[in-house]
Amino acid sequence: MGNRAFTTVVQRGLLGDTYRFQVKRARFMSILGSTPEGRHALEVQNEHGITLSWVDGGAASYDGDSRCTLNLNMDAARLAGYFVHEMYHVERKKSGASPDADASPDEQQYVDRMVEEEIEGTVLGFQSRIGQSGPLMPGEEFYRLAYQDAKKQALAGGADAATAEEAARSAARRVVRHLIRPTDGSWPRIAPSTLESYEMYYHRVWRKSHAVRR
Repeated sequence: MGNRAFTTVVQRGLLGDTYRFQVKRARFMSILGSTPEGRHALEVQNEHGITLSWVDGGAASYDGDSRCTLNLNMDAARLAGYFVHEMYHVERKKSGASPDADASPDEQQYVDRMVEEEIEGTVLGFQSRIGQSGPLMPGEEFYRLAYQDAKKQALAGGADAATAEEAARSAARRVVRHLIRPTDGSWPRIAPSTLESYEMYYHRVWRKSHAVRR
């Protein structure tokens, strides 16, 4: 292949990648703009000047400062749920509500607060995807089942729409709590990795911060 032909192929490939990125980003933004949770997440991003970095692996993460990474290869609707979750961390961090490991003298209190933050971020991410199609986030199917069942029962019992919605979200939140922090001795279904729960992760963060070896 001549140099000119090779250059043309490379350029077409780059243009194709750029187009696919633009299409995915447009759909991602459209999905976020279609839900209350998504719109709020975008407001948080804009308010705090959070830069989005598109990468080829993982799901999404917030660096604790001004950058959020997103997986370009992930389904846009699914990724929108992760974005909502990460912007909850941003909001907590920037408002001072999220505990700082260095400034937290009590290890278990720090862990409890951070695990609760993960639970709430997961709830918001799942809730933002109610009614969305496509691949589900890990554990999302349990949230949807609990939400739909509780709402159906509440409406069947004569509750108005607002009360039924509240009952649905409350039931679904309890499911998320169990998925992240089960009390029956089972391994969490939602965790940072297959080898470490959120509880273990935040214990590790605190101990590293305080130079504690255990």
